[in-house]
Amino acid sequence: MKLLALNMVHDYLRDIKEDKIKNKYNPISAGVWNYGKIVKELQNDISKINFKEMDKYFTITDAPFAYWGYRVG
Repeated sequence: MKLLALNMVHDYLRDIKEDKIKNKYNPISAGVWNYGKIVKELQNDISKINFKEMDKYFTITDAPFAYWGYRVG
């Protein structure tokens, strides 16, 4: 779940400009979420979990570059 949360936070950051154009709510641009703080906390929590099986599919380094459900690149 923490990996999904990390992916979601990165997605909100990636979508700031598009969300503004579409007049869509974005908690990062609204100032409700502190991107740097949230990412640091999630990465810290994730790094404490040793689950090698999951690394085959999605890792902490994939999160900033992934879209929901599949890897990019």
